[in-house]
Formats: sequence, C-alpha cells, structure tokens
Amino acid sequence: MVVLLWDMDGKTTERKRGLLQAREAAALPPGCEGMAIAYGCPDFEIEAWLLGGFQPRDDDERERLAAQHATLGFDPVTQAHRLTAARDHDKHGVPNPRSAKVVLASLTADDHARRQACWQETPLVTLRQRGEHNGLRDYLDEVLHAVDSWAGKNVRLA
Repeated sequence: MVVLLWDMDGKTTERKRGLLQAREAAALPPGCEGMAIAYGCPDFEIEAWLLGGFQPRDDDERERLAAQHATLGFDPVTQAHRLTAARDHDKHGVPNPRSAKVVLASLTADDHARRQACWQETPLVTLRQRGEHNGLRDYLDEVLHAVDSWAGKNVRLA
C-alpha cells in the first residue's frame, strides 16, 4: 500500500483534487498490480489528527487539557478542526494559542513517544468519531477500503 499525506493548510478542495489526480494517474510498476494507494488530507494539519487520539493518562495531563479548554473555549481533542494552521508563533516568538502544533505540544509535554501513543493506544472507533471534521475519518476509511480491496475481505469498524 502507498499512502499519500498532505496537510491541507486551509486549501482542502484543490489539494484533495490534486491527490486524487495523482492516485488516478499513478502508473504502478509490473508486479504491483492490485497495490492500493490511499490518501490522507489532514485539515488543517496532521497535529489535529494526533489531538483526536489524545486521552489524558494522569492528573497533569487532565490539568493541561482543562487549561487548553479554558483558553480556547472548546475541547481541542474533540474539536481539533477548530484550531488553525496559521503561524505557530507571532513575530515576537509568542505561541499562538489556537495553533494545533502549540496545543499538541502543550498536551503531550512535547514528548514524541506521547504523541505516538495518541495513534497507537486510542481505539479506531474513537479516532473516527473525533476525526469527522478534520479529515481523519476520511483517511481511515480510505485505508480500510484499500486494505479491503487488497485483501478481498470486508473490513469494518464499529
């Protein structure tokens, strides 16, 4: 399987069209017949997808999430699509509180392993629910369709 990912950065329609054209025009080499190509369109950024998988593990993480919720006026985990891909910091280096990157760094204490856990430990059903408005649900459906086509099975999520 080939996976194409491209942050939409607010240009969802034209970038998604470009990915679809690339997939349709892809000439797979001999011997790769049946290989699947799936695309993902994080809207605005892939950090929004990671936020959808964030589940607080301890009191510190719950406090950081509550602080982000208070600052933003909404839950950045269930409504990551409301964050922005605009500048992460202003010209003076002050973090943009609505930046998906800034919020994710805050919630995960900027820990790479903790970010990975957002993907690896969160049930797919939860990721699909939280990814309805940021492209993650569409991406997961793309991958399931590609695996389904390749394996000749009917793969489903609850």
